[in-house]
Amino acid sequence: MMYTTTTALKKTRLQRALGIALFGSIALGASGMLSANWQEHLTISGHVAIDAVYEKMEEENYSDLIISGAGLHFAAEIAENVTADIAFYYEDGYDHPDLDEATISFNLGGGPLTFVAGRTYLPFGDFSSNMVSDPITLAMGEIREDALLLNMEMEGLYGSVYLFNGDIEKYDANDTLSNYGLRLGYHWDQGDTSLDMGVDWINSIYDTDGIEWALNELYGTNTVFKRISGLGAHIHGRYGPFSLYTGYVGATDDLAGKGTNTQARAWNLEAGYDFLIGDMDATVALGYQESTEAAMLELPEKRISGAVSMEVANHTTLAFEYRRDTGYDREKSHAGIAQVAVEF
Repeated sequence: MMYTTTTALKKTRLQRALGIALFGSIALGASGMLSANWQEHLTISGHVAIDAVYEKMEEENYSDLIISGAGLHFAAEIAENVTADIAFYYEDGYDHPDLDEATISFNLGGGPLTFVAGRTYLPFGDFSSNMVSDPITLAMGEIREDALLLNMEMEGLYGSVYLFNGDIEKYDANDTLSNYGLRLGYHWDQGDTSLDMGVDWINSIYDTDGIEWALNELYGTNTVFKRISGLGAHIHGRYGPFSLYTGYVGATDDLAGKGTNTQARAWNLEAGYDFLIGDMDATVALGYQESTEAAMLELPEKRISGAVSMEVANHTTLAFEYRRDTGYDREKSHAGIAQVAVEF
């Protein structure tokens, strides 16, 4: 079932409490500025999403009411050009919230370069969507790691280079900071028209959360004989009320060795239209997605979906989605999801 937005790791209540206490001590005591006027430099935000799900498969049906996502985010301005961010996240199927992100960012003199260190989602793949369900590109390409990043943004150009120690190791290699990747993109907007495009590369796609899960859970291993790089790309466009999202992630070679037909790839295409229902902002969207040679990741081969969402109250959204999946075994499933979500 691909309903949620991240893959959470279990944490104890003690670990969660220690993380909050540590953040509080940084935010309130790291500088005289914060100690004196901490309310002006600390921002707290969050969201809660609850889904009613019904899925009809060829051999069984499934329905449930689930917390598809709940998050709490703290952002603190520690000093001039220094910020700290920490986020906790919970989703259905896990016992406790997870320390989802924890980073310290340092901007170089207010210029275009920013160093980021800590746990974060790496810039590989772009998973923007108007749907309730995550795109299958996210299930294949999302990657969260403890990493060091250098981000750049200047006159519409943006980019990142990053370094981390992945969990999937090359056979007989040392356990070192030997994983890396980069992103290069361009963003342009004028009035109600915008365009964003970018390309991503990572030296080992095995460390994406979905592929790492498949290796650990299905094959019982965390080592590979050869690193296979990954590519990602996206184009987003908006013209007035019309929007277009398209994205791609994939391996550059067979993951299980030459000739095994396991060069996993996925792409999505989605069109949306914004309009008013009475005085409520609303969006309708249609999407088509495909994966190739990704049966080991338990992804559908094809997905057709449609969704409508509306802001029924301030910061409160009601959304409905229908999707039809076709598996690699040609079995079809149909799902309907109703979601209520709030942001604060």
